[in-house]
Amino acid sequence: MRDWIKKHITTEVVILLKKILGYKKLFWQYFYIKRNSLKQKETLIRLNRKSHFTVLFVAISPASWKYASLYRALEKDENFTPYIVVADATYMPQNEVESNRLTCINFFQSQGFRLIFPGKKEFIKVEERDPDIVFFSTPYNQCFRRVSDHFF
Repeated sequence: MRDWIKKHITTEVVILLKKILGYKKLFWQYFYIKRNSLKQKETLIRLNRKSHFTVLFVAISPASWKYASLYRALEKDENFTPYIVVADATYMPQNEVESNRLTCINFFQSQGFRLIFPGKKEFIKVEERDPDIVFFSTPYNQCFRRVSDHFF
């Protein structure tokens, strides 16, 4: 009898714990959705009060740059100030990063884009620019780890 009770109670407890953990997961998902919804509303209210917007484009290579026409359109509009920041590609070996950065800087300067770029061993203080809109030319982890420290 005792073995039967232990077996069934243990099974019931495990099932109950799984349900509780499932509800906990759903609760946190709901919480994050609601929190993000509120943050979006706050951002929209803040942006509706502004008349001039700073737009930041994060690029890791000339090959991934697909925003030239958007950049030019924003540049012509007096309500926007677009900038480009060159981020290091995290998938590249360290010895190629500097070469890639110089290639990017030369490409964007030759095209007449407004650039923000650091020295060899310094990061950009993006919070000083206070961007309202940010575009990632490669929205994957290839550059996000190094740039994100200064965005969020």
